[in-house]
Formats: sequence, structure tokens, C-alpha cells
Amino acid sequence: MDSLTFEHDGRPLISFHESTRTAEGVPSHGEHGYVIAKEDGVVHMTVAEPSGITEALAGHAVGCRLEVTSVEISRTPGSKAVSGVARRLYLNGGEMLVAEVDIAMNGEPTTAHTRSVLRRVTSHA
Repeated sequence: MDSLTFEHDGRPLISFHESTRTAEGVPSHGEHGYVIAKEDGVVHMTVAEPSGITEALAGHAVGCRLEVTSVEISRTPGSKAVSGVARRLYLNGGEMLVAEVDIAMNGEPTTAHTRSVLRRVTSHA
């Protein structure tokens, strides 16, 4: 099960937290990041994973679609040999957000890695 939470504090950026759990409810993945709006639909994204991988990505937002590709990948010793990432976020039917991630690793070309279709849930804190 995937969960993706967005926060906004008035600046031209959005912070996010993604978490994935197995069918048994055990955490299996997570990441934190920022999407930063620039001029003319240009966006920058930063992502940090507890596995020791960080991503700096750049791309565009057009309508309800955001597409970014990595400009830099950093890894701690022992983390997986990821060398490139492409991410897409887009609305599908109003209340559904599709999140797709492609990765390149171990000297191989970029290939599809994950695809999540998320339904909007509004929390009342």
C-alpha cells in the first residue's frame, strides 16, 4: 500500500512524503522530497531515501502533469547502484494521482520501476 502526502507553506514549493507498506503492513520503502516551481513551467525536485540514495531532478509541469529526470544521483557506501531516475506525476480522473518511477542501475538503461495509482484522501487535523 502506498501513501503520498503533500504539504505547502506558501512558498513556491511543495514538500512530500511517500511511504510503502507490504500487504502485512510492514514498511518497505519511503522517501521525502521537495518540488520547487521555477519560471515557465520548469520544476526542480529533490528526493532522499533512507537507503542512502538522493536525487536531484529537473523537468516541466504542464497542466496536471509533472515530468522530471535526474541531473544528479548521490549514494552512500553500500547503497544500490542507481545511476538515473525519471519520475512522472499526473492526475487521472480528478481524484486519482498516478506516480510512475523509472530507474537505471548496474549499468543498465532506464526501465519502469514502480507505478502507483493513488486516491485522494483529505485528513481533518
